[in-house]
Amino acid sequence: MLCLNNFVVIGIANDIDINSVTMLITKLSKDVNLNFIEIDFNSSKVIVGFRERKCASNNEEMTIILHGIFLGETLTSLTEKINSNIKAFLECYRYQGVTVAIDRINKLVYVIEDPGATRSIFYYITPKVFVVSTDMELLKTVVDVLNIHYNLDVLALYEIMELGHIVSRRTLYKGVNRLFSGEFIVIKIKDNGFWYRIDKYWDITKLDTTPNRDSIVLLLRLIIEHLNMLCSEIPGSKIIVPVSGGIDSSLLLLLASKARRCNRINAFHVNLGYREELLRSRVIATKAGAPLYIKLFTGSQLREKYLELISYMLKLIGYPRENDASLPYLISAQLIRSQFREGMIISLGGEGSDPVFGGSDYYKFFAVKLIVEKKVAEFLKLVKTIARYNFEHEKPVFMILKP
Repeated sequence: MLCLNNFVVIGIANDIDINSVTMLITKLSKDVNLNFIEIDFNSSKVIVGFRERKCASNNEEMTIILHGIFLGETLTSLTEKINSNIKAFLECYRYQGVTVAIDRINKLVYVIEDPGATRSIFYYITPKVFVVSTDMELLKTVVDVLNIHYNLDVLALYEIMELGHIVSRRTLYKGVNRLFSGEFIVIKIKDNGFWYRIDKYWDITKLDTTPNRDSIVLLLRLIIEHLNMLCSEIPGSKIIVPVSGGIDSSLLLLLASKARRCNRINAFHVNLGYREELLRSRVIATKAGAPLYIKLFTGSQLREKYLELISYMLKLIGYPRENDASLPYLISAQLIRSQFREGMIISLGGEGSDPVFGGSDYYKFFAVKLIVEKKVAEFLKLVKTIARYNFEHEKPVFMILKP
């Protein structure tokens, strides 16, 4: 199941001015074109705004909102799992998507981040008001209408200057925080306001990172299996793999070519004048048996696109990150859409996988987080894993994929 469904969940105590609530719904309906579900509790009101009706379920006991990719599931199957046992649902949560579950009977609001935090969840919570959203712009709109004042977070700016990105829960706005990967937030609706806690259902630091051939083979098979499931659930879709000629995108294209149910694989290369990258991209596309589409892009065009899209990107991720590929991926997505104008297009990228496997500078985030939490053993394990990681461990991957 695929849900492109940014949402906002708003909790307002009954002693808040009702005119503000009416004004809020009117503005979001008119300016953002959201659908709404209003839930009245004795002491407060919860309002859920979302874009796609097909990705929402609402009855007298439970309200569910989905955003992301839920392979092998339907709205009905997910609703049944949540209704039967939400704790068991959390223990098995491995979807590339965000779930909101509002338990009307027990007066609980669950918002579940995906294991890789591929979709940011921002939250602002006080005893009288809470706002949770996957879109920073939506959250800011709600906060503004409710006349809540916020300032830039100086400590977040300090983290950016010192570490290159924000490593804590902070965002650029004071009082607005974010969930980490594998976390969920539970908001309890009480007579005198709102109470919340943040918990984990999955912890990346507890993974066994010892490299061996069996684990690599299993990983590759799982990736191919998930690609087959994706193509089965969205028949007729075009799979586009942006390639640079490097090891990550080349591996992804080769894996996609082995997913037998994905019979419309295409490679897409954006070239900034580097002939070697173009040559390597041609070679890997030929090996994968995929047609290669090439888009030439100048440095000045790239700068113009960055300036055009950076504000749009920040409203989705809410904060800048060192070595973040979000802007290049967004530019690639726009170019891909202009090339393939019809039908459902699925673009595959490797963004987010580098930190899991020890690559890129994003490991700093995990290291600092473990130090702050005083998890010495886990910190030493992370350092050992990063020190051990090198190109020699990538060679078996190409041996397995070699025709």
